[in-house]
Amino acid sequence: MRAQTLRPMSLTRIGPVLLALLAVIAASCGPASTPAPTSAAATTAQATPVPQPTKLKVGVLGTTGDAPLYIAFEKGYFREQNLDIEFVQFGSALDMIAPLAAKQLDVGSGGIGAALFNAFSQGIPIKLVAETVRTPVDWKSNAWFVRTDLKDKVKTPADLKGLTVSLAATCTVIDTELSVLLEKGGLKRSDITVRTVPYADNAAAFASKSIDFTYGFEPYATTFQSTGVAYLWLTGGSVIPNHVQSGILYGPSMTAQLDVAQRWMMAYLKGARESYKYYNSLPLPDDITQMVVKWGVQKDPARVRTSPLSPRNLDGSVDTNSVKTDLDFFKANGCIQGSPTVEQVVDNSYAAYAVSKLGKSTP
Repeated sequence: MRAQTLRPMSLTRIGPVLLALLAVIAASCGPASTPAPTSAAATTAQATPVPQPTKLKVGVLGTTGDAPLYIAFEKGYFREQNLDIEFVQFGSALDMIAPLAAKQLDVGSGGIGAALFNAFSQGIPIKLVAETVRTPVDWKSNAWFVRTDLKDKVKTPADLKGLTVSLAATCTVIDTELSVLLEKGGLKRSDITVRTVPYADNAAAFASKSIDFTYGFEPYATTFQSTGVAYLWLTGGSVIPNHVQSGILYGPSMTAQLDVAQRWMMAYLKGARESYKYYNSLPLPDDITQMVVKWGVQKDPARVRTSPLSPRNLDGSVDTNSVKTDLDFFKANGCIQGSPTVEQVVDNSYAAYAVSKLGKSTP
């Protein structure tokens, strides 16, 4: 007789039998007796709940001046601080003031203007807490641009007489520079025509010859020159050296949360310091280019790659002397309600806290 080879029972057949057997054994033995956990042990056994990220809405213009915010977001610096950021696109910083005041926006990034001081005069504690752009004399990405066909005509500020300038808004830092520029040419505001044109529409306005000159910054400065509609005439820093032109604004919803405001500033400064690696260094690497393309208004990677990232104080604090220059202009030109001071609006304490944790920058 041949020995038979016994085959193992298939899993589909053994499963029900095994489960039934285990059930009988378990029922007969009963559960093992274990002592009740002490209250301390029970507490330890419970997992500590992870706090939900704080949701914040951040207003941006979509320019390369906002690149540190995009870098901080994409590299996880805000997540490290347990902050959930939503970027909200605006046409100008002026448009951010009302939603900041209404607590519909927590943080704004944009140009400094009279509306900031007027909000304070009305009892709305919007604070300028960090700078995002300052203009050294030789910085060419924040400058005055003149239409290309006027190159032989416009040589000095006096040559601006009779020309048309575009401003996204009046009573802003660019308005301050325009005033200084006209004074250098012995001109008054009545000697030129001012048109309100959004920044993004200036290239088309140059092309249609509906404006003669304007102030430009990235990515628009690169667009003017690459398309040939305008040429760089004067740098902003040659008009007002080291002018702090834009900054970070905290609305009342932010100033009411000290810990959140401090953590946000830490994340922002990490992004600002990361962006400094590419200050005046072109072309931008692919990952930084893609971040700016993803979140910014310029969607052409080739143009973004050749757009320098803006200079700024990497420790965040705002130059109050520069801001005073603008406030004096605003007051002299009827832009201000009440008597706000620079000290009432600028608050460098958040940046100081961030530096105390991160250390001073070492560019």
